[in-house]
This record gives sequence, C-alpha cells and structure tokens, in this order.
Amino acid sequence: MSADGQTRQDIPLPPWKQRCGLIWSVNEDEVILCQVDEQQPIEHIRVLNLSTGATRVLGSIKVSPHGLPFSPLAISPDMQWIVASVQARMYWIHLPTEMTVPVPSQPKGGCIFVAWVPRTPADQ
Repeated sequence: MSADGQTRQDIPLPPWKQRCGLIWSVNEDEVILCQVDEQQPIEHIRVLNLSTGATRVLGSIKVSPHGLPFSPLAISPDMQWIVASVQARMYWIHLPTEMTVPVPSQPKGGCIFVAWVPRTPADQ
C-alpha cells in the first residue's frame, strides 16, 4: 500500500519453501526478491518492477555454509552489494562476484545495520 493509502498492489511471492526475503529497492517502483532454487543450494536475487511486473536477476549466491538461506536486509545504492543475515550474523555480499564478507562483531556485542550511505560526487 502506498504511503498516502491511495494505491495498493499485490506482490507475487515465490512459494513458501523458496522464499528468503523481500526488501525495497533503491528505486521507488521496485522491490528485491530473494528465492531459493528448488534444484540446488543457490539463492537468486531478483528485482521486480511493480509498475510493469518485469523481473531481472541481480545475482545468484550460494546458500550460506550453515545450510540456511541468507535473509536480505538492504541493497546498496549501486545495487552491487547486499547486506544479509543468517543465524544472527551479518554479511556483505557482492552480487556480481558472489564474494561474501562477514561483518566483524564483538563476541559479547552485536551489530546493527542501519542504512547504506550513497556516495556524493565529492567522494569519488
């Protein structure tokens, strides 16, 4: 449902056993869907355009070493990285290469992801 309550749209989700997440895209008319492959331990990260219904694949990643799918939390502004969690651990995943980087945390502490910060022209 839109923020103003005027528009409502159903999002086609994968079957229950294949779902591993849905998050908002950086583009206002898109969402990011995560779906576990039925045949192999791979997650497909797709973009769904809410206006057209078209989808495109951002990347495919291997299911975590724990055997559980990653749960996406947020996509980077350039849509190249995704922050995901599994078993209370957070990871940065580079979608084009599948590189998975564990987010450092303290043994007795925790790590909370707030948001990606987009680069400004001055940062480049």
